[in-house]
Amino acid sequence: MSHLNQFMGVFECMPDILKHESFQELPFHFYWKDHDVRFLGANNAQLRTCGFACHSQIIGLRHFDILAPESAKVLDKNDKDILSRELPQLFIEKGSFRNGQVTNTYVSYKMPLLSSQGKKIGIIGISFSIENNEAKLSELPANNQMNHKTQLTARQLDVLYYLVKGLTIKQIARTMTLSAKTVEHYLEIIREKLNCLNRAELITKAFQISAIRKKL
Repeated sequence: MSHLNQFMGVFECMPDILKHESFQELPFHFYWKDHDVRFLGANNAQLRTCGFACHSQIIGLRHFDILAPESAKVLDKNDKDILSRELPQLFIEKGSFRNGQVTNTYVSYKMPLLSSQGKKIGIIGISFSIENNEAKLSELPANNQMNHKTQLTARQLDVLYYLVKGLTIKQIARTMTLSAKTVEHYLEIIREKLNCLNRAELITKAFQISAIRKKL
């Protein structure tokens, strides 16, 4: 069976949110991979950076098929760390592409990818180019960053920052000397203010807030 057929079978088990068209036009890299850290899919921004014209071209590939060897080695290790530790992690990664693209530095947030049935099937990640960050953010709605900053209190920003760093609710509570219930309350308020339905949307919005990015 070809890689494409194998991965289409896995795709059917993936959470429905990853199949939504809105992810294709996000102004940063968004991707998901299987247990062998081979690409199951990616959004248009990731495809363009890799020099691909359609999604079928990236399916089944690993970093070593796309990146220069040194970059591929580091990113491959980071992906495997996510699988072994089964926890979200934040990385600063350098990507030097085989297609001639210049080397860029990325802030990457990766976590285990679970199927709709809750089974771990790989990893999912988002990566922002630090060099092009301001240009990317200019594509967002006007006053987006300013609104976020004025809406969230300093305490709420701290909770959101630790969430992006991959800490659990209990770890955030210990770090901030709060109860887990208080942290959950903060997160509920943050979700309402940023109009987020889940953790993935919350982390995506967090990267759009300059106060969060400056602390990373």
